[in-house]
Amino acid sequence: MSAAAVVIIRIKHIFVFLRERGAVTPASALPTWQVPYSDRWYFERLVHFGAVKTVGNRCYLDEVRAEAYLRRWRKRGLTFTALALAAFGLFWLIWAWI
Repeated sequence: MSAAAVVIIRIKHIFVFLRERGAVTPASALPTWQVPYSDRWYFERLVHFGAVKTVGNRCYLDEVRAEAYLRRWRKRGLTFTALALAAFGLFWLIWAWI
């Protein structure tokens, strides 16, 4: 499994954790230390993007921004895959022509 796949699985795990505990508003925010992987760089990315909001030392999930984050991640993945396939096809055509 690639590192990117591991990161996205952990990000989804954070989202599920916050949803299951009802941490979706500032009033229901959980202490940051309780959230799995909250000491990792990708958690900080979620906070920076706004998918996870912080209030003091507590955090909660912003559903709209979380979905936008995942949609953006998927779009980037599809773009990378399309470019890799195009490069492979071009390489194959050049190799076959030689």
